[in-house]
Amino acid sequence: MDVHVRRLRAKFGPEIPLVTTVHGVGYRLADDARVMVDPEH
Repeated sequence: MDVHVRRLRAKFGPEIPLVTTVHGVGYRLADDARVMVDPEH
């Protein structure tokens, strides 16, 4: 899982905080991440 998160962070760069670390729990989508879900896909 750590490798996947690291690759996502590298792909989107530091200016887009997509995934945040929750210590002792894991990862979650950042509060200010602008993610849109397309219901057709």
